Formats: sequence, structure tokens, C-alpha cells
Amino acid sequence: MKKCTAALVAATGIFVLLMFVNSTRAADANQPKAAPKETQKDKQMVVKGAVSVLKDKDGKVTEVKLEDEKNLVYRITLNAKGKELGKKMAGKTVKVIGTSEVKDNVKWLTVKKYETVVLKPESKPKPPKKTG
Repeated sequence: MKKCTAALVAATGIFVLLMFVNSTRAADANQPKAAPKETQKDKQMVVKGAVSVLKDKDGKVTEVKLEDEKNLVYRITLNAKGKELGKKMAGKTVKVIGTSEVKDNVKWLTVKKYETVVLKPESKPKPPKKTG
């Protein structure tokens, strides 16, 4: 019985010691803080595609869309950068960096920055070499 009690006291002591060490380690200011969990809304992404714009009768931008290389369509949030994208890049191919979220089964892209993409000309086959 004494052996069993001694073992139980020893195990309890070790458990308490481990809990103390773990709690002081977690509170240590030198330990890196856990990174905040990213949500789908916070995740930045890069999308290359063609910009299409709808305007009202006064020429005001009412809708901007970006269709990527896989034919996925993103509606652009009409904040300052989104409106600027629509006004300056209508009909052009661009690379957009921003955050995406889905609302009511529609993909929305909030533009952080964008740039024009220079498309490479299609390569033509070289003519055969003349011999002789």
C-alpha cells in the first residue's frame, strides 16, 4: 500500500511540475505569438484576367468584372481602387492583387493593387531552312 501511495504522490508531483513549466512557457514574452488565423476574406490572391466594365448613361462606372484565364468571373468591389481599375483598364488584361470572398454564390475581389499584363505574341513556326 505504501508503494502505491508513493507512486501516486510521485506521479502527481511530476504532473504538477509539467503543468507549471508549460504555463510559464506559454506566458514567456520571448516566445513567438501564435499567428492570427486567416479567414478566406483575409487571404490575398493574385488574379490575371480581362477587365470588363458597365457604365450608366452618364458614364459612371456601375460594375467591374475580371474574367481570369480559366473563365472564372470575379465581380470587383467598387471602392476607390476598384473604380480606378474599371476606368483605366477597361478591355485590358491585368494582374490584380487583392482579397476574395464569396457572397450569395458570387465571387467578389477587393483590389489592393493592379498592373497591366503584357501578353506575349503567339510564336510563329520558323520556315524550313533552304538546302542546296
